[in-house]
This record gives sequence, structure tokens and C-alpha cells, in this order.
Amino acid sequence: MVACFFALFSLPAFLNLPPDTKGEYSLADSGLRGFRYTIKALRELWRRREARRFLISYLLYEDGVNTVISFSSIFAATTLHFCSRDLILLYLLVQLTALLGALGMARPIDRWGPKSVTMLSLLLWTLVVTFAFFIQTRGQFWVLALLAGSGLGTVQAASRAFYAQFIPRGGKPNISGFMLSSANPLP
Repeated sequence: MVACFFALFSLPAFLNLPPDTKGEYSLADSGLRGFRYTIKALRELWRRREARRFLISYLLYEDGVNTVISFSSIFAATTLHFCSRDLILLYLLVQLTALLGALGMARPIDRWGPKSVTMLSLLLWTLVVTFAFFIQTRGQFWVLALLAGSGLGTVQAASRAFYAQFIPRGGKPNISGFMLSSANPLP
């Protein structure tokens, strides 16, 4: 099921993206250039106070979200005795509700702003973790997991929109999508 899920959703990329082309640099040169580029990009990013604050916050709250996701399967398997099939179905449904959560919060992100929606989604995650403490049945876990899924899509979509506000106007994108100011382009 998981392989089919990934195959289906990767088809647009396989069908629409151009083929890879051979670069002009050797592997060692590319690695060195990439390292220099990363250091320069991180230095520039570090000078941007608001972007730096956001990324540090993002690191912390996204780590919390990932921890909940990781431990939820352990809890489901050991405490609630979910079998492998149930866990796979659970994660597929969580991904579906994450998609629905992201789609459902697109307009509120535009209306209220990504910071407000990010804060609301983090409040939802706080409630999910609090309610998880009281879970005793498989049914309760299913409901909470689907609610968490909608929060997962929301926090990811809102965070991307929130970070986009820190991209300087007229910036030049690099290969990873990080924007450097046009006043300080890389060679």
C-alpha cells in the first residue's frame, strides 16, 4: 500500500520534470562549491534576525511534531496492540487528513496570515499531545490520530508560507530554493 501511495504521488514529478544533465564540475569541485555556498548562505541568513528567529523556532516545534509522529506508532503498537496492517492504514489516513488540513487552511492562511495559522496549529498540537495522555482505546487513538493529521498538514503549510515572508524582494534563488539577496549574490 505504501509503495503504491508513493508511486502514485511521484508520477507527476517523473512525467513533468526535465531529465538530469551532466554538470561541468567534478564531484569534489561540486562538493567544495556546495560547502562554500552553504556557509555563505548561512552567514547571510544569520544576519536576518526575524528569519533566524523563525528557523530556530521551527526547528524546535517541528522536532516536537516529529517526535509525536515517531512515538505514536510505538504507542499504537505496544499499548494498543496495532498490527502492521493497522499502522500502515493509520499512516495513510494521517497523510490524507494532513493533505485535507493543508487544503482546508489555505484560505485562512491568506486571510489571517501564516503566523496566526501556525500558532493555531501549534495550539492544536498541544491539545493533541495533552489528549494523547488520556487515550485508552483504539477508537480514541484513531480519532486523535486523524485530528493530528489535519494539524500536521496545517503546521507544514502555514510554516512554509510564514517563512516565505522572510525572502527578500528581488532575491536570487539557489538550487535548494534558499533566496540570497541580489545585493550579495554568490558566484
